[in-house]
Amino acid sequence: MKATIYDGKTVRTYAESDASVLAPDTPYAWVDVEAKDLDDPQVRSLLTDLGLDSPVLAYLKQESLAGVFRIVGSRVVGSTWAAPDSPGGKPVYVHVVWGAGSIVTLRHGGDKAMAKVLDQVEGRGSALFSTPTIVPGVLMDLILSSVDRRLTDIGDDIYRIDEKIMVNSKGDQVADLRALRDEINPWTRRLPPYQQNLKEALVDTSGIPGIDENGAHYLQAYASHVGGTVNTVSDLLDSLHSTVQDYQAELSNRQGNRINQLTVVATIFLPITFMTGYFGMNFQWLSDATMSFGSWFLLGVLLPVCLLLGSVLLLRRRGFGAWLLGGSTKGKRKSPRHSASADKPVSAPAADPPGRSTSP
Repeated sequence: MKATIYDGKTVRTYAESDASVLAPDTPYAWVDVEAKDLDDPQVRSLLTDLGLDSPVLAYLKQESLAGVFRIVGSRVVGSTWAAPDSPGGKPVYVHVVWGAGSIVTLRHGGDKAMAKVLDQVEGRGSALFSTPTIVPGVLMDLILSSVDRRLTDIGDDIYRIDEKIMVNSKGDQVADLRALRDEINPWTRRLPPYQQNLKEALVDTSGIPGIDENGAHYLQAYASHVGGTVNTVSDLLDSLHSTVQDYQAELSNRQGNRINQLTVVATIFLPITFMTGYFGMNFQWLSDATMSFGSWFLLGVLLPVCLLLGSVLLLRRRGFGAWLLGGSTKGKRKSPRHSASADKPVSAPAADPPGRSTSP
């Protein structure tokens, strides 16, 4: 278990003596607790020191309450999400409990994200904690921002993989896309219900303890932030599906090119195949007529070579030169999602017709 306390001035490891600092008549403070098990006696003792009674502790054990803000006595029990410590990790569920004198966050993981949040909170310092009513909305917004940063990284990864697919599609790219999909899917399952529950909880903020009109504004801004994050996740999922389609298209193009190449090769050797079948027929008169060296040279060497060259020249004139030379169209196609705006020149705005006024 790890616990830190920030009172708007300093950050320090939480100690038992800090319980008195969290009273309603003391300056506002934030306690962040990282605990693997709420049944740990040390964790329960710390939470009890913070003034969290049994009903609140019962809510903290239930991770299905995402987005549901419940009033328990003089405190509010809520939640938010933080980015995992490493790429590919599961979303970090963060319990948020606040009252008149303090706000407590309880989580399992997300150390890197919370360290970043602490740096941002310290940057605002006493200016933020001098207005306690806005702290819950601001703090949850900063925590959720860690998710936005991770989603941005995922979007960049999808873009890079898509660009590589346009140049040279490989099997390991599918594994990379699958890993990104596995990381996105938990957000697609958790965030939309969370957004809906949050909207319902914030329909009327007048009854939320410790929240005035200013604090309600920040909570509503946080709810809008959640909606934007949900849209980002949806866009990432669409982009991922499009990238998979690009890979399948490239794979189909490659297979189609191989089939076309085999078709061209078969076409080139078709006359020779016909000759082989014709002169391989076991007719005595044909065998007698082709017993000389001249017949062998004419029919077995010169004619096949001429037919072969004629087929090649005819196919090249018909536009099959790239396949004959072993060429490929690989890397020439660009993703329409990324190349459309990049390849199109930026044109200047159209000038107004002579004599036409632009004034309203």
